[in-house]
Amino acid sequence: MSSMSPLSSATIRPAYADELGRARALLEGHPVPPSAAFIVAVKEHPVERLLAAVPCWLSPEAEGPDPARQLRFHLGSPSANGLNPELLALLLEQLEARATSEHASALATDFSLPEAHPLFTHLRAQGFEICKTDRVFAVPGEVVKSRTQRIHARLSEKLPQTWRLESIRGQDPEKLYAVVAAHGLMSRQHFQQYWNGANRERFEAEYSWVVLAEAEVLGLLLVSQQGEDELHIHVEAVSLGHHAQSRLLSASLRHASFSRCAAGFPKKFTCRADAIQHRQTGNSALRHGGEEGPPMHFLRKPMF
Repeated sequence: MSSMSPLSSATIRPAYADELGRARALLEGHPVPPSAAFIVAVKEHPVERLLAAVPCWLSPEAEGPDPARQLRFHLGSPSANGLNPELLALLLEQLEARATSEHASALATDFSLPEAHPLFTHLRAQGFEICKTDRVFAVPGEVVKSRTQRIHARLSEKLPQTWRLESIRGQDPEKLYAVVAAHGLMSRQHFQQYWNGANRERFEAEYSWVVLAEAEVLGLLLVSQQGEDELHIHVEAVSLGHHAQSRLLSASLRHASFSRCAAGFPKKFTCRADAIQHRQTGNSALRHGGEEGPPMHFLRKPMF
């Protein structure tokens, strides 16, 4: 199915196989699952070019009726000013038709926006509502690294000899995800997207580490690089049976990761915390010299 916008002369249709590379490039490294289908907006004259790429996928993916199933989507565009409202409305029309045909209960963004962003305003006008809000924090890189070194030096003699630090690569992702899921920090699909080493934005093996005792996962740190000078901490979690050792585990994981950073890199560490469920993460960032940015909102539109 395709549609034509008379004002923008753009055709909205499923991406052809030979367009997928260009479509993915518009996402600027944002990971999407292999199952994602791509809808594109194409201006065909005078020279064909992609105006937008919209990957979408069901979450969760299991077949059969599920009132929690949503059609998630991302928006990619080469325009620094984003999509014009008419083009956005046409893309959303295609997404809503797909969500209905897939029996999804809602259409949901796989990205978040501050309230000041024009796209936030446009989506709200199209019937989207806020479903989750994250607080966003940034801490200077050298502050985090120097503090990590001090803490590790103070606690290093207390670290059990039976603990083993290893990079996440080569580990069983199911064992690692079990620790992540126990804290409700990330959906399985989201975890799998960042685990995929083929994605430009992924859990970086150099900075993502796990503490093991024999085959048991005691704790883990999952980090991605965003841009040239930012490391983003997605998950820092301890196995539920080892909370009493959380300070030692954190010291071990952070030292293994951050001691590998070159001088002057990163300029900042960032993290996000659910505004309701994970307040302690954000409050800790503020105590250690961090700054809080505008809240970032995920949006959804109920289909029925």
